[in-house]
Amino acid sequence: MTISKAKPLPAPPGTTRRHFLGVAGKATMAGALPAGLAAPMAARAAAGPAHDVRRLVGRGDIIERAYRPEAAVGRYQGNGRFGGVYAKLGLHAHPDQRDDYDRHGFTQIMHMKHWGRFFFHSAERKADTSADYLLPLARIHWQDLPEGVTDYLQHQSFMDGTVVTRFRTAAGSRAGVTTWFDPVARNLSAIELDMDGPAMPLVLAAVTRFVPYAYGFAEPTTQSFRVVRMGDQWRIDITCAASKPAAVSALYLKTDAAVEAHPDGLLIRPRRGRSQLFISYGEPVPADAPRLSLRRTRAHWQRTWETSAMLDLPDERAQQTWVRSLAYILSTFNDDGYGFTPTNGFSGNLYMFNYAQDLFYVHPTLLASGNVAPAKAWIERFAAMIPGMRDYARRLWPETRGIYPPWELPFGPVEGYHDPSVPIVYCYEPHNAGYLCRMAHDTALMVDDPAWTRAHALPLIEETARFFHSFCRKEPDGRWHLFLSPSVGQDEAGGRNQKDYLCALYSARYSFQKAIEHGLDTDGRYRRILQDGLAFDTLLSDKQFYYASAGSGPKDYGTQKHPVQLNGLAYLPTESKPQRPNWPPTASATARPSAQPSPTSMAGHWGIPAGRHPRGRSCGLAPRLGQRAPFRLHRPGMGADLRNQRAPGLGVLCDHQRPVRPEPGGEPGQRLLGRAAHRCLQPVRRAGVLRQRAQPAGRDRQRHAARRRRPGHPACLEGLPPAVQWHPGDAGERSGAPDGDRRAAGRAHLIAERFPPRHARQFDIAGPQGDIQCIVAIFSVVPPPWRPACPPAR
Repeated sequence: MTISKAKPLPAPPGTTRRHFLGVAGKATMAGALPAGLAAPMAARAAAGPAHDVRRLVGRGDIIERAYRPEAAVGRYQGNGRFGGVYAKLGLHAHPDQRDDYDRHGFTQIMHMKHWGRFFFHSAERKADTSADYLLPLARIHWQDLPEGVTDYLQHQSFMDGTVVTRFRTAAGSRAGVTTWFDPVARNLSAIELDMDGPAMPLVLAAVTRFVPYAYGFAEPTTQSFRVVRMGDQWRIDITCAASKPAAVSALYLKTDAAVEAHPDGLLIRPRRGRSQLFISYGEPVPADAPRLSLRRTRAHWQRTWETSAMLDLPDERAQQTWVRSLAYILSTFNDDGYGFTPTNGFSGNLYMFNYAQDLFYVHPTLLASGNVAPAKAWIERFAAMIPGMRDYARRLWPETRGIYPPWELPFGPVEGYHDPSVPIVYCYEPHNAGYLCRMAHDTALMVDDPAWTRAHALPLIEETARFFHSFCRKEPDGRWHLFLSPSVGQDEAGGRNQKDYLCALYSARYSFQKAIEHGLDTDGRYRRILQDGLAFDTLLSDKQFYYASAGSGPKDYGTQKHPVQLNGLAYLPTESKPQRPNWPPTASATARPSAQPSPTSMAGHWGIPAGRHPRGRSCGLAPRLGQRAPFRLHRPGMGADLRNQRAPGLGVLCDHQRPVRPEPGGEPGQRLLGRAAHRCLQPVRRAGVLRQRAQPAGRDRQRHAARRRRPGHPACLEGLPPAVQWHPGDAGERSGAPDGDRRAAGRAHLIAERFPPRHARQFDIAGPQGDIQCIVAIFSVVPPPWRPACPPAR
């Protein structure tokens, strides 16, 4: 639900407005998690053995007991500032294995302050340009590749933030390696060794040769280093002279092992028994590190998990996906404000920078899981970049005003970035500005601090609306149209320099709406545009899907690369209520698209088939679906599990443009959300794997059909994939019975702190071929009077 500036949403009895805003905001964000993972309100797990946090997180641990020498995906660790990937034998890949390992992820360490700005000639643009890339620092590996490995164990504990590796070698050596990145002293990385038998020296080697970015600046680049002894510590100075200015960093090593200079850096000879190695970036290793670092690392991760949202899923692979995904996100992003960690984190893979749109895909996960600090830091950094982004927008399109973020976000200042030209044509995607608006609005909702909102969020919302308005023109058809040149749409296969890109229309409408809501439309210009209408209807085909742009036409059907059709549903929700398809009067039933998706429609994405997409958009209730969704949970045979089930569930929390005043009486959910939350839900066509199996039978079916005919009944969400349905629960649920209908096998347990756990429905949802594809929450059945299950969060 959207909290209006003019009319604050009243808090339920027994709560403060600040507490309720936190709950409502987290509920809203929960409906927007990637692939529908709606975390239950950023809360600690409820007490009790069934909701034991260590057990739930431990189910996601990675444990390998068989050693296979071939290269594979490594173990990713980090603290948001400093991180990397470790290989099977506990350290980074040996040089003899490096090329094979690098195909899966570069086993090395990286730090957010070691980046470079490179000036080069863009082959794609045939022009000179510049770009920022995060650079590798060093690798630490066994001097000699261990052979004949036996008694192998590698355990990544997400609860402790450590990776423990143990093995024996044919030579009789025994090695134990524990690695971590300190989340408190964030410039610190550590390795603890437990050695026995013949010596196994290590090499700490500076990375001296690499490719900054294979798709842009693909020239092999070098770094130089020098080693300096400093009392009880060693320092390696690493310099990349190809960067302008040169990227210069220092790594400090402190250890109780013997150390000597090596052609690649430093040679480390651990003693028998326990040894510790601490690698610090930019500053000497703190004196208290040997005593405190591991202890505070474990305490930090335990506290993080106990205060984050948690799911208890019956399927082990689903639980592993949930735990590992959240752990990797929290290992990659923090509240430093140093910049935006690359899309691929500290793995060194491909994208050595981030995108505003890719940050936007992570942003709801941070909010819904209760980890608001990184998202807040992003908005503060974007707000500080406003002057640079304003100049950047005018450099790309002189006729524009407002702000536009670089497609490839910089680590350094925006001033002089991508100068004198951009490195690739996809930098000209106007829709990208809309994601800043959405992140600013959602973060402001969660932070709930008017002063912070005025200082950081509102300037971004105001400037993005101004950007879209600067190239929005009313034409003789009465609609407002968008055009910039050069330009590309989000659907990169949809042509260049086109008019009315669908993605840009969504971003513009969302930005205008939020500017109005926050009182920024002082002269009514945005309201007039929305009243007249943006040019959506000019893109609507007779097959009831939108063309990617005005120049696409019928050839666009079934060929769109990205699920832009879903933008108004999941990414930039712009409708206050769903709309029904507007079939042309001459179209017969046989001429309408079938429920079966085209083999090529939305290829590779899970979403609404292009030929089946309703015209309208929902108001933000649906889970985030489609492009780049990291949470695709698979469980074969799920359809069979549903055959005796009455109701897979979908949340009914609403993202209205105006506050909803609760009405007395009515269903329990209306006490909290108001009748409008129910009015905004409409039936969806039935299709897919749930077509018959999940529907009620006999008397239940008659009762269900009667309810569906009742005006305003929340039957299900229009605009979701046809295979996803929601049927209302039984009378016991509507009256607030603790358990409701729980006859289904394999439903997920929701854990919510701010709603009593006994009112959290168990559910699951099946997609095509029986995959579990989205997980969302039902919070509409909270009976009055509403009471928090725990004290308000600080």
